[in-house]
Amino acid sequence: RGQGRGLTLEVTAKRGLARNSERRAVTEGGVGTVLGSRMVLQLLLKLRYYRCRSQEIFAKHQRSIFEGKLSIPAFVKMLDESLSKPVSFSMAMTGVAMAPTINGGAGAGPVKEQLWIRRLECPSESNVFNDDVVVVVDPADDRRKYVRRVSAMPGEEMVSKKNGEPPLVIPENHCWVTCDNPDGKPDSRWFGPLALNNIIGRVLYVARSATDHARIRNSDLAMAMDDPILAVEQPVLHTL
Repeated sequence: RGQGRGLTLEVTAKRGLARNSERRAVTEGGVGTVLGSRMVLQLLLKLRYYRCRSQEIFAKHQRSIFEGKLSIPAFVKMLDESLSKPVSFSMAMTGVAMAPTINGGAGAGPVKEQLWIRRLECPSESNVFNDDVVVVVDPADDRRKYVRRVSAMPGEEMVSKKNGEPPLVIPENHCWVTCDNPDGKPDSRWFGPLALNNIIGRVLYVARSATDHARIRNSDLAMAMDDPILAVEQPVLHTL
């Protein structure tokens, strides 16, 4: 009987060791799966990042390529150089023209928030959409730059509040931009429809301080397009 109990205890102990080994294997396997999934996700984001950027750079130069003004080897070299540099940059914005979205915490003294912007190589209807917050060049003075929100795109109608004034149809390759602050200026109410090529980039992030920062709410399409830019170039945020 004593020997039987000893064998039983030995078998039970071995089974316990086997179960512990299985648990460790499952746990380690789970960690490996999670790490593998993260690596795959990062790889997919980088592929999206380079594809998105390559498409924009090609769109900017495709006419020159097809007309023979830019050779394929020269374009490949240009593409390689462009992809080696980040597409995002930062700038400070003062004033309350875009409050409450930007510089909304106005108090005593100057208001200044740091913005992280994704440069748009070739602004068009395929990458600029209604509700996007963009950096634009003043059509009358290219030394001046503003942050404004896209309110209408080509073919859309702008109805005037003034009686008897006919609606304005936004012409091709143009958009209508406005301040978030109704009292802000200047915007398309002053300089009219803005050519899309006057858009420098789209605002992705705003930082009020090291602990107070947030992503800017753009159109759903734009935010989906900007996700890989944020994922790959996020370290730039630490320089804001």
